[in-house]
Amino acid sequence: MTRSMIVLALFTAAALFTAAALPAAAQRTVAERFAAAPDGFVRVQNIAGSIKLIGWDRDSIVVSGAVYDTPAERFEVQRGDGGVKLGLWDTTVERTEPSHIEVRVPARSRVWIRTGSAAVFIDAVAGTLDVNSVGGDIEVRGAPAEVFAESMTGRLTLDIRSAVARAKTVTGAILIRGIITDATATSVSGNVLLENAAVERGSFESVDGELRFVGQLRRGATLDFVTHAGAVEFLLPAATAAEFRFSTYEGGLRSEFKAPIRTTRSKIKGSEQSFVLGQGGALVNVRTFRGHFVVRSR
Repeated sequence: MTRSMIVLALFTAAALFTAAALPAAAQRTVAERFAAAPDGFVRVQNIAGSIKLIGWDRDSIVVSGAVYDTPAERFEVQRGDGGVKLGLWDTTVERTEPSHIEVRVPARSRVWIRTGSAAVFIDAVAGTLDVNSVGGDIEVRGAPAEVFAESMTGRLTLDIRSAVARAKTVTGAILIRGIITDATATSVSGNVLLENAAVERGSFESVDGELRFVGQLRRGATLDFVTHAGAVEFLLPAATAAEFRFSTYEGGLRSEFKAPIRTTRSKIKGSEQSFVLGQGGALVNVRTFRGHFVVRSR
């Protein structure tokens, strides 16, 4: 046995002994209620389990649920000037038992949430939302002022009415519904779906995932769709009024509409195609390297 192997064996044995010596985590109930500013900040951290956060028309915060502490950290609710912090985030543990919490907050609260694998559900919050999870799903409903949502592997669902929405994943799928002035969604390999989403300005990108739009384009909208190899698909009403511009090197365009397609080709820019439905009104730019663009009529 080499010296490095001996050191590794001793380290592993010590770690196992320490873990065995620690008492098993016990579940406990949290139930707290206190007054809060109508537009204060709310910061929530939870490693595993779930967070349900609901806005209401009261100037108070209610925290309830079943939680697990870790050997190094206790799930706590801390009140301070301007807001409240609650939860736990013990970076010394590889895993912990799941804590499931529900939080009622004033509707205009500014919310900040971080989780490891915990799923997040938010509804009826009119303030700003900043939500980040390593592997948990995130779902947001209601009419927040702004939404920033990010998960590496989890699914993002935004069913909202908002001025600004930013969604980002690595492998997780993104679903966007509602009415949004300025929207951005990016993923490396996850699919991005806009379903009955009225977006005024938007940028949607996935390297290998599929980009799909189902519904009616907002009049005057400007939308950009960018992929490397993923397909781009639109399912639109027959009476759609929009201009489409498609740029690709190896991909192709197929449209079920009867509008004539204008095509130009060059060795530098590849193929550029465009067509207009109705009298125009919305502008859709699609750029891919070798992904295909399909426009269907419903």
